[in-house]
Amino acid sequence: MNLQEAINNLRAPQGVTTMIGALLSGDSKPVHHSKGEKVPLKIAEAKLADLIEKQNNCGSDWAWWGYNGEIVYWKALVCILKAAKITGNDNLPDIDTPKYNANSAVMDLQGQVEGYGKRILLAAQRKEHVKELEKVLQCNCDLDRWEPKRSTGHSHVCRIHKRAMEWKPNEDT
Repeated sequence: MNLQEAINNLRAPQGVTTMIGALLSGDSKPVHHSKGEKVPLKIAEAKLADLIEKQNNCGSDWAWWGYNGEIVYWKALVCILKAAKITGNDNLPDIDTPKYNANSAVMDLQGQVEGYGKRILLAAQRKEHVKELEKVLQCNCDLDRWEPKRSTGHSHVCRIHKRAMEWKPNEDT
């Protein structure tokens, strides 16, 4: 998947209550959605920090949830941009996209969007970790019986694949 495809799969989920609150109050800032297409990582991180600040200072429940929809969008975008920095813009891992279902609760949709970005970043970091493991571990893939996994490029019986799947990145990402 390329960077543009990954970004096109993102939405900022916001609920009906948030929209009604914006209409009744005349304040549309919490529901205004800005797209992050062609935004550099530094600017995306600054936008995310600004939205978190606005959410912390908002005065109503509907506004908090409006900002939260934007925040999860930008968190996912930051993760995707970090992944693109690791793998290159045209080589992002193929990750299942969020299921935008009209019957889902806003909290569930927001979790899916944020999780989508995190899964892309984790898969990119794991591929980098596999490169490091390949330098120190001998591959023992049994390619006559098992197909390599897309996540690591090694079959599930290989010690490199097993180590890579056990690996957890630092939590600072």
